[in-house]
Amino acid sequence: MAAEDVVQETFLQVHNAAESFDLSRRFKPWLFTIGANKARDHLRKVSRRREVSFDANVGGGDESGQRFIDLLAGEDVLPHDEMQQEERRRFVRGIMESVPAKLSEVLILAYFHRFAYKEIAEIVGIPLGTVKSRLHAAIACFGERYRDAIAQRIGDDE
Repeated sequence: MAAEDVVQETFLQVHNAAESFDLSRRFKPWLFTIGANKARDHLRKVSRRREVSFDANVGGGDESGQRFIDLLAGEDVLPHDEMQQEERRRFVRGIMESVPAKLSEVLILAYFHRFAYKEIAEIVGIPLGTVKSRLHAAIACFGERYRDAIAQRIGDDE
C-alpha cells in the first residue's frame, strides 16, 4: 500500500511540476529523482509514527483472537510456484533491508531499474565516483549478507 501511495504522490508531483521540466534533459532520471524523494519523505514519515504489524491480534493482546492478516486472507490457495517465488522475494527483500540505505539505494537503481551510473548520480545527487564506490560496496555487502543468510538457513534445517 505504501508503494502505491508513493507512486501516486510521485505522479501528482510530476503533473504539478510539468511546466518546470527542462525539455533538454531526460525525463526518466527526473521522474526517478522525484520518486526517490517521495520515498524518502514516506520513510521519514513512517519512522515517526507507530505501525501495527499484520501479525498483531485484532482487538488487543488476546492470543486466541484473530490477526489482521487473517482478515485480509483470501479463500484461494496459491500454487506452489507462486509461494516459492514470494518466499524468494521476501528473502532477498529482507537482505536488502539489512543493507545500509545509502548502499541499497544505488543497488536498486542500478540493478532493478537499470539506470546508468551517470543517471544514478543525478537522481541521488552524488558524484559519479561516489555512485561507483557505493555500488561496489553495496554488492559486497549484499553478497556477504546473502551468504550468511543461506548458511544460517542450512544450519537451521539440520
